[in-house]
Amino acid sequence: MENYGQTEITEVLEAIKRMQTDKTVEEFISVMENAQSLNNIDYAWSTLKKAVGMFENSQNSELQGIIQGIIPQIQQIAHAYQEIGKAVSVLDEMNDKMKQNRNLVQSFLPDTVVQIAADTTANVGDYILVKSTKKLLDMADEKINWCTVDVREPVNEQIIKMCNRAKALVIGGGGLFLRDTNENHISGWQWNCSKELLEQIQVPIYVFGVGYNRFRGQEEFDSCFAENINTLVEKSKFFGLRNHGSIHAIKNYLRDDLKEKVVYQPCATTVLSKLYELPECHRDKPFIALNCAFDRAGMRYGNRQNEIMTAIAHVAKKLSETYVIRCYSHCDTDELICEYLQKENVPFEQVQLNCAMTEQEYLQHFSSPELVLAMRGHAQMIPFGCVTPTVSIISHDKLKWFLEDIDHEEWGVDVQDTQFESKLLQCCERMLTERDEICRQIWVAQEKLWKVTCDNLETIQKY
Repeated sequence: MENYGQTEITEVLEAIKRMQTDKTVEEFISVMENAQSLNNIDYAWSTLKKAVGMFENSQNSELQGIIQGIIPQIQQIAHAYQEIGKAVSVLDEMNDKMKQNRNLVQSFLPDTVVQIAADTTANVGDYILVKSTKKLLDMADEKINWCTVDVREPVNEQIIKMCNRAKALVIGGGGLFLRDTNENHISGWQWNCSKELLEQIQVPIYVFGVGYNRFRGQEEFDSCFAENINTLVEKSKFFGLRNHGSIHAIKNYLRDDLKEKVVYQPCATTVLSKLYELPECHRDKPFIALNCAFDRAGMRYGNRQNEIMTAIAHVAKKLSETYVIRCYSHCDTDELICEYLQKENVPFEQVQLNCAMTEQEYLQHFSSPELVLAMRGHAQMIPFGCVTPTVSIISHDKLKWFLEDIDHEEWGVDVQDTQFESKLLQCCERMLTERDEICRQIWVAQEKLWKVTCDNLETIQKY
């Protein structure tokens, strides 16, 4: 390994890890948000300025002097908060650079595999799928030193050199074939690696459990996408997409000689029960978890968002007669459903999932509900992987595609259905009544997905 000792590299990686400031930045931001300090300063400033004006003609000069003396103190507090804000920005920026440098150093270790994925806690689905994908591939090769690179990180010659130092490149999982997340005119999808840089990659490429994530009515991919995806498929040893809907969609962009290379590889989150020992349920009262999504709302709901959300709130209200309702936020915008629940007087508890937790803590959240109502793809697949009955609220074709793959289309209701509210309630009530049988059917469906996955792992091991 060219003058580099593994022990020394490991020590450098540990030093970089200790300097990373993710937690510090999170804590500073949390303090600022919870204290609402800037709002308080604005209020204090305007109140004192007003008071000074009122006492200007007052005979009480002593009071006026005290108030005027407070104003410079507020200015100093405001300045201090500004400096804290600047410091947090610097820490955040340096933290990103430290992560990038850590990956570069790590690529010098033996048995390194570079993983390109959405490496973030901003969306709990992405966080769990990154972890579970690595855990799944570890079954094929226990000696892997994982080097995970955020799919949104700029791709340059240095990144390609890093990939070529590794023994393989894994892309996935996740809905990476989407034009408007990390939008670019280089690749047309989330990993903005040009065709020219793709062609420089010399190690085996494995695309694993990736999805075609284009929304209903969304603009077509940029013109560069077809050329880029053809190059990627051509260079890949294995090209596995997470549902057959994605397979059919991607094949429309491919040359005829490449279409047979595209195979079915379910998302690792759908077989979580095979990868982890699921936590025991410790719930004091039975509850239903509800997740709704509001990104690209116009593509999800058209002009019917209020109507659809009100229908969901009505269903939640009916279910709340027997069960506690907990709103699961995978992303910050998911919280908007709470406004509709409040408007319809639905009692509920809010659970924020897009924050740092252990894998077991995340799995506890998805193993415990009696039922999950899910609109996000991983709000659907993760509880399924935890053997928890889930009703899919379909506002994106990927949820329908998953149900088609497991032969259970009856476990979902499309938001465009003219009888959406009544069908959603009926589906929920049936799954709750038949919960034990539904769980058995989930086990059966998981076995089929597991068989596909194990067959694919055997294929990968041959390369």
